[in-house]
Amino acid sequence: MPLKRRRGRPPVGNAAMTPAQRAANYRFNRKMAAQAAYRKEVSDAAMIDALRDAMARGEADYALKLLADLRVRVQASKA
Repeated sequence: MPLKRRRGRPPVGNAAMTPAQRAANYRFNRKMAAQAAYRKEVSDAAMIDALRDAMARGEADYALKLLADLRVRVQASKA
């Protein structure tokens, strides 16, 4: 007799993650996506995070490049 399958997504390890572990994992993944924003293969949210980070560090040239890329994405989505 087969066992009944449990509902939901299976745990990554032996047990489900705690809310703190899930939040830390979420923040880490967003940070990695923002750092990869120059490749333009990331989500709009990651591009905005990278723009925010570049502005905080005072990197005007990089911030302008990211802003131009975001403008292109917006124009492409309107067409």
